[in-house]
Amino acid sequence: MKAGPKGSADLSPLPWAPRKRGSDQFAEFCRRFVVTPKGHGARQAFRPRDWQLDLVRTLEGDTQIALWVLGRGNGKSTLVAAIALWHVFMSGIEGARVVIVAQDERSATRMLNTAARMVELSEELSSRCLVYKDKIVVPASDSTIVALPGEAARIEGEDASLAVADEIGFMRRDAFESLLLSTGKRPESKLLAIGTPSPPSWREASPMLDLVLEGRATTDTKFRLVEFGGDVSHEVHCEHCLEAANPGLGDLLNRDTVLAGLPPRTRESEYRRARL
Repeated sequence: MKAGPKGSADLSPLPWAPRKRGSDQFAEFCRRFVVTPKGHGARQAFRPRDWQLDLVRTLEGDTQIALWVLGRGNGKSTLVAAIALWHVFMSGIEGARVVIVAQDERSATRMLNTAARMVELSEELSSRCLVYKDKIVVPASDSTIVALPGEAARIEGEDASLAVADEIGFMRRDAFESLLLSTGKRPESKLLAIGTPSPPSWREASPMLDLVLEGRATTDTKFRLVEFGGDVSHEVHCEHCLEAANPGLGDLLNRDTVLAGLPPRTRESEYRRARL
C-alpha cells in the first residue's frame, strides 16, 4: 500500500469497463476489487447480500438523503466503506469527495480504517491510492475519502459528493446540518445516514428521530428511509422481531451472541434499542 507524502500512485484507471450501473455495478466492483477485512468471510472477496444491495439501490436516481436504521452488528461499516471506495473510483466525478462524520474522531476514523484495510488487501486499489491517517486519496481523479468528528466547525466549508453520517443517533443537530449543507455545492451529491436508534439521552440532541418520523410519513422520493425493526408490542425475546430487525442474523451476526445479551443481562430498553 502506497502511503505518506512521498508515496506515488498508479494513475491508470482500474482494469475494468463495466456495462452495469447502480447496485449491479457495485456488486461486481466488490467481487473484483474489495476484500472483506475482518469477521465473516475475512480475506475473501466481499459479496454483498441481496438485502445490502437493496440498501444500495436507495442511493440511486434522484435520492438526495437516505437513512438506514438497523440493529448493531449487521455489517453497516463494511458495506458503507465499500460504497465509499466504489464512489471515488467509479462515480465518474472529478474530485469526488466522501466525507465520513461520526460522533468523535475515533468513531469517524473507524469506517475510514475499514476502507483503508480494504485498499491494503487489494493490489489494484492499493496501487492507485495514497493512504493517510485521516484520509484516502485517489490521485488519478483527485478524489478523497476523509473522516471528521461530529463538530460543525470542522465540517463547515466541506464539499461532499457523498456525505456519510455514521451512527447518526449519536450526532448533534448542528453537525448533521453542517454535513447536509456540505452537499449543496454539487447537483449529484447525496447524504447517507446510518445507525441504530438514539438512546433517550440523545433523542433531543440528535436529528435521527425527526428524520425517521419524516421518512415514515413522506412520499418524496428524494428522501429514502429503510427501517429494520420488530413490533414494540411483542415480548423482548420474540424471534420474529429479532429476525425482522437484523437482516444479517445467522450470517454476519451470530444468533447465539445476540441471544446471550437478552435481559436481565442487559436492560430491556437498551436491548430493544440496539437489537430490535
